[in-house]
Amino acid sequence: MSSDPSLPETRDDRCPDIRKDDASIKKDEGGKYVSLYKDEIATVDDVKVALAKLASAFKLEKPFLSMLAEALIRNSFTRKRLSDAVNSLIDTYTYPSFTIADVIRFDKKMKLYSHADVCNLIPSGYTFEDFEHVWINGKLYWKKKNEE
Repeated sequence: MSSDPSLPETRDDRCPDIRKDDASIKKDEGGKYVSLYKDEIATVDDVKVALAKLASAFKLEKPFLSMLAEALIRNSFTRKRLSDAVNSLIDTYTYPSFTIADVIRFDKKMKLYSHADVCNLIPSGYTFEDFEHVWINGKLYWKKKNEE
């Protein structure tokens, strides 16, 4: 076992897995994260319904809708993420049109931290008690307790 009790060496019940399947860890300018959407992948029918909803809310051309459908499928949107993204656009978008990227970037994320990342946050006022361990695909990460 590790000599540091805050850093377990192997998975145990104190360190829950975020997902049972392969979690897709992504990177952006803010670091590593995992999507909090864990439901089933949207079907073609789900995408059609979502696009019809967008088409009725915005003046969209058929080629744009086709490219958006391809992007949604290629990016493996879940049913809930797709619904949330569409509803968010309808509720908050103020310009005459939006881009495909405006839809694709919509996600609810949990930021992942390495042990070194957490250590680097200590001078900023954080403590190890502000974080908890999570195992994703057999690898140990940290997350802030108040995020999720």
